[in-house]
Amino acid sequence: MTVESDKSLTSKGTITNPQNKFVPSTLKLWANFLKQQRSIYGRLYSKYPVDKQVLESTTFLVELGGRLAKKKVANERDLEYVQHNIVEHPSLTLSNRSETRRRQNDSSL
Repeated sequence: MTVESDKSLTSKGTITNPQNKFVPSTLKLWANFLKQQRSIYGRLYSKYPVDKQVLESTTFLVELGGRLAKKKVANERDLEYVQHNIVEHPSLTLSNRSETRRRQNDSSL
């Protein structure tokens, strides 16, 4: 993701009112990020084994990453588009598959 630096191509309108929204007041180093990431991936792989595809193919993800990397974020709408493709859609896919599997397990009782 790249932030658009040409002012003539960026949003000129008002920004969304951040009142009553969670925003960080400071940023700090996440010292044990890799350790926590490995732990989380371990838990994910125990629930979603590597031999079962639960997300899009690696080829699709590489292509999507390439497209999103070329897209310059010039305004809030651009950022929402990127967030939707990177976070929201895959998370919803996982959630829906988990719910379907839970219902199948419940119906077999």
